[in-house]
Amino acid sequence: MREDGDAERADAIFATIADSIQAEQDKGLGRSPVLLFLIAQNHAVAGNRSAAIYALEKAIDAGWRDYYWVINDRMRWASFQGEPRFDALMERVFENIAAQREKVEALDREDNFRARLGRGGTH
Repeated sequence: MREDGDAERADAIFATIADSIQAEQDKGLGRSPVLLFLIAQNHAVAGNRSAAIYALEKAIDAGWRDYYWVINDRMRWASFQGEPRFDALMERVFENIAAQREKVEALDREDNFRARLGRGGTH
């Protein structure tokens, strides 16, 4: 909307979203990774790049790992790719997921978890 020249309407929508997010935080959900990511998205759409990256970092610190939302969301995040702070955050997420995957695979090599669940899997 902002690009279409309707900045006033866009600002009203962003304010409504921010109010909804604040209401969720007031309910005690302020450290929810998903809620923190929604804050980052809201800032990204509003064009508040620094605030978006800051909020994204807070979401990652709280456990957000759904990087595919960022990678596949051209409207909100495409312009951030190539920015050092953003790229470093995404790399941090990828590394964390890889470490989790390795840990799970190591545990599964020691104790065939899938077989114990009755879902097959062999060593």
